[in-house]
Amino acid sequence: MPEPLPVPVKIERIQEHDEAALLSMTRNFPEALLDAKLDSSNALMARAIHCQKTGQQYPGPIVLCNQRPDLAGLPLRAGPDCHLDKQQAEALHVLSLKLRANLARATPVGTNDPRLNAEDLRRELGSDRDQWLKPEAIPVLLQMLQGEGAPARKELIEVLALMNDKRAARALAVRAMVDFSPEVRRTAVQRLLDQKRPVEEYRDLLIAGLRYPWLPVQQHAAEALVALADKGATSQLVELLDEPPPTVPFGTGDKQNALLRREVVRVNHLMNCLLCHPPSFSAKDLVRGAIPTPNKAVGSAAGSYAGAEHFVRADVTYLRQDFSVFQPVARPFKDWPSHQRYDYLVRIRRATPTEAREAEKKKDDVRGPVLFALRKLTGKDLGPESAKWRGGIERSLKTPVPSQAPDRPAAGDDWNQFKMIRNGAAPNAVGPEQ
Repeated sequence: MPEPLPVPVKIERIQEHDEAALLSMTRNFPEALLDAKLDSSNALMARAIHCQKTGQQYPGPIVLCNQRPDLAGLPLRAGPDCHLDKQQAEALHVLSLKLRANLARATPVGTNDPRLNAEDLRRELGSDRDQWLKPEAIPVLLQMLQGEGAPARKELIEVLALMNDKRAARALAVRAMVDFSPEVRRTAVQRLLDQKRPVEEYRDLLIAGLRYPWLPVQQHAAEALVALADKGATSQLVELLDEPPPTVPFGTGDKQNALLRREVVRVNHLMNCLLCHPPSFSAKDLVRGAIPTPNKAVGSAAGSYAGAEHFVRADVTYLRQDFSVFQPVARPFKDWPSHQRYDYLVRIRRATPTEAREAEKKKDDVRGPVLFALRKLTGKDLGPESAKWRGGIERSLKTPVPSQAPDRPAAGDDWNQFKMIRNGAAPNAVGPEQ
């Protein structure tokens, strides 16, 4: 007998937000800009040229952190952690060029709408289907498609769903939390169910989403856990009740016990090339891209090397986004597009005195999305206290619920940065309060 068709998943929403509403919220996030202090890009380029001439290792933008508190709390990576190995770099180089060509053919010409045509994109990816169903294609697909319109992002979900791979399942779990379209998130959850992959392969990411310092991501993570009927997450949800809400300032734990605060910030993709990648001085470098020049058209230079003066290499990445969207720019440079890509990630900074006072008031705040998931998964409502949940759940299960420490990121995981969002000291020095 043929297998029965999967039952369409129904997502029970904590709060209804359409894509436009979420986009509007993110425009209010503070912006991290490399050249907020004049000539920072030039300083990094000069440092890179000096290192190139003297044979020294270029350290990247982390050298600015002592003078730039606004950059110090960014999750900047250094050393081997930010370098792809030769095989990974070669795969990224080949696949990024192929996908760029696919996207060019799927982009309407002679219209005012620069967004990808989803049907054309499906045809382009289908023409070389085997190439795009390999795990090494996942970073390229995510990087280049996650900022496109909802139809194109839904095609991204469908491609990921065709891969029988843990890495693809984890990518679907992240899209189920960070995508702005309710339908795209629902499709990501549906495909996770269709894949029938063990939820243990990606549960840690959904738990990490409940620690994200933006409420919609927390809500989407809770909604996904409920839709997936992941009762195995219950004990970790109970542990989350003992943590303060992600947006509440937290202590460093040192002698000063300064209060820090996590916040989501946005980074203009076109204007911060040297914040994310090192300069490239050789046409032989892999994954090479042109740095756009203010008041010069970015279309040809960004897609090729015509007229470009400086370049970066993307086989080294100092800063990785959690999600990306295209948004209007109030005053774009001449010949630059009116809508540009913004990358979003979490920055840690010192809390202001006002925020510190507010932290005292919010110590007893309940964890709304966590409680939503607990109530739906267990059919119980035991209030906001973790002790009551532990006792109530242990009596209803065959085996006791263990107390679990937060998951630690595994070496080489694509979403280590996303999983590191928890209360604790910042990896880099954090500057004075803003």
